[in-house]
Amino acid sequence: MKGMLMPVCFVLLSWSAFSQRNQESDLVDISAKIFKWEVTVSTDSLREVFHEKLLVWGTSGEAVNKAAYLQRLSSPDFIHNRVTVEKSTATIADNTAIVNGEGIFDLTISGSKTTLHLTYTEVFTRVSASKPWRLLAIDGKLKED
Repeated sequence: MKGMLMPVCFVLLSWSAFSQRNQESDLVDISAKIFKWEVTVSTDSLREVFHEKLLVWGTSGEAVNKAAYLQRLSSPDFIHNRVTVEKSTATIADNTAIVNGEGIFDLTISGSKTTLHLTYTEVFTRVSASKPWRLLAIDGKLKED
């Protein structure tokens, strides 16, 4: 009986680690979808994944809430032309997760095209493991070379 206990424990621990990696991969995919929806201005999809208390910090340090950010994305004064994610990793702790990444953001701001190389941190939360992830916060910073 004792001889069976070790393999069973190993299988359970391996399954738990595998499950965690799958969840982390799913979060990286959700993050990528959010960038895609910002480019296509899919505000219905974004509204669904954004937490009601969403805060977004831009490179200027200014924070905007969910309503203001959705309005900005819908405005012709702030356009995501393309987002190329270069790196993205997720870390999960219970019902909170962080996605850290870096990418190239091709934007049009007030009619002027610009390209920014940014690092970003996204904070996700969920009510329970059976509920979907919601984006609670985004912080973007210029990447220092």
